Amino acid sequence: MELNNLYDTLELIGQRVRDRYKADLKAGDHIATGKLFNSIDYKLTVTGDSTKLYFTALDYWVNIENGQKKGTLVDVDVIKKWMVAKNIGGGDKRAYLISRKISSKGTKANPYLRSIKRSLPDYKEEIMIAIKKDVKFEMDKIIIKNKLKNGNNNNQ
Repeated sequence: MELNNLYDTLELIGQRVRDRYKADLKAGDHIATGKLFNSIDYKLTVTGDSTKLYFTALDYWVNIENGQKKGTLVDVDVIKKWMVAKNIGGGDKRAYLISRKISSKGTKANPYLRSIKRSLPDYKEEIMIAIKKDVKFEMDKIIIKNKLKNGNNNNQ
């Protein structure tokens, strides 16, 4: 069965969620180098009878979403790159102090994806409408095929 309406709808949902996640990161001032921001995307895969919509991003999206747990050791070189991207001075000493503070206190979670996920029930109706359209299209094809077949049998 062709599910073109479903695939189109899932593509639109993927675009919306990706764009909202990027907008939320930007609004929350969570863009330093832009690497995470630019890595955010979605993929729609169709294999056999399985259709999956999933999102991709650099691994450290989890650190933004869940925060850094107390006791986490953050590489000072990573902190220094972040400091340069955010135009924060202080050099090695400040980078070390930031790393130590993260280790002792952790960092705040910024659950952007969880908030987007809570809005996903809004998409159920769109998905159901798309599936209904696809089923109707397939049913119409069967009806037309049967009419043509029966019409040919009546002429013999």
